[in-house]
Amino acid sequence: MHNDAPVSVIIPAFNVADCLPCCLDSVFRQEYEPLQVIVVDDGSTDATLAVANSYRDRIDIVTQANKGQGAARNAGLQLARGEFIAFLDADDYWRPEFLERCVGFLRHHPEAVAVNAGLIIRLRDGTELIRPNLLNRPDAPTEPFIIDDFFVFWAEHDHVRTGSAVIRKSVIDRAGGQRADLRVSPGRRGEHRPMALAVGIGRPIPTARRVG
Repeated sequence: MHNDAPVSVIIPAFNVADCLPCCLDSVFRQEYEPLQVIVVDDGSTDATLAVANSYRDRIDIVTQANKGQGAARNAGLQLARGEFIAFLDADDYWRPEFLERCVGFLRHHPEAVAVNAGLIIRLRDGTELIRPNLLNRPDAPTEPFIIDDFFVFWAEHDHVRTGSAVIRKSVIDRAGGQRADLRVSPGRRGEHRPMALAVGIGRPIPTARRVG
């Protein structure tokens, strides 16, 4: 376990019994072992809680009535002890190097409040799409870099996704968590507050893989 920069992983879970094992297994395959893995069962009516309980010797479990992903992540944040926070949706999973490279970037760039990696969207027919589109261009960056104007870059590239970022907990604490009152359709992230002002992104940072 890496105690120099502990990471708390927070996974909101609502009726995801079929995909939660893949998600959790990807967390436990990380080359950089997280300090803490928190699964928040958000009022599931399927076997999600039973699946989580099968990992209970390795994770912290929170149960609550259904309140939405923002509220579930905030519930996880109340238990989080890590210096860094990694949110991961239960239908996503990480490559083994994800946390190691993201934490390494933040350690080498103390001016960055968060780091974001590229990601792969896997469609049901097996097609894989790399996002953001910036990484598909011939002149795509080959090394991680600092974004000077986060909001301008975000507006142009829409590069941030829940499972592809690692954030300093101190920044989340100052921002006040997520907007639990905003509950919108899947794929729309209205519950997020803008918590990052400088974010690293680059092809060498391993992608989060989303199953869609």
